[in-house]
Amino acid sequence: IVFANRMCSITHAIIAVYCFTNVVLVKLPDMNTSSRWFLPLDYLQESDPTYHWVVPILVAYAAADTVYMFIWEMDMIFVYHHLAVIIGVLPLHLCEHGWMMAVVATVLAEFTNPLQNTRQYAYDFGFDTINKVLYVPFMLIFTSFRGFIMPTVLIDYFIFIFLESHSNDPSIQFSLSCMKLCWLIFAAGCLGSLIWLKDAVAEFVGSFKKAKIV
Repeated sequence: IVFANRMCSITHAIIAVYCFTNVVLVKLPDMNTSSRWFLPLDYLQESDPTYHWVVPILVAYAAADTVYMFIWEMDMIFVYHHLAVIIGVLPLHLCEHGWMMAVVATVLAEFTNPLQNTRQYAYDFGFDTINKVLYVPFMLIFTSFRGFIMPTVLIDYFIFIFLESHSNDPSIQFSLSCMKLCWLIFAAGCLGSLIWLKDAVAEFVGSFKKAKIV
């Protein structure tokens, strides 16, 4: 059952990256970015039933993996992580506007997961050669996304939500209120990633120093 869970995780990550990236690319031409201060992205796009199904699939996976991690592995860090994802994404799905914030965040959060999961599961199941081959590419990609790209987009979220001016339409103002709450959750998650990344980079640098000594 552990192996099956790992395969589901990798499959979910690959499908999520493909689907959510395509949604961003499809909706990009419709974005009104003329008044944007930073990145050319509009996070207040109105919900689109054609593509809106991608968000509940993310929530469903997070809920299912939460149950699995709690019952079979008792991994409370993953349980809290998935609960934070659900709390951070579900309001954006339910609002009339703001779902694009969840879509962009998912692309960035899941982009490194196929490689990360493959390397982790190679380690878990004893495939040492695969684990070693993927170590450097994983660290380069993970550091780029979690150390630079995601914090940059998080700053752009802040600028868009808290500093830029928006319509006084009640539905938009309500969506912005939900986005503020979600931004706090995303910021906490980003901080956690940076803390984990610091330890991972230290381990990465240390392994190269040991290799040189040997």
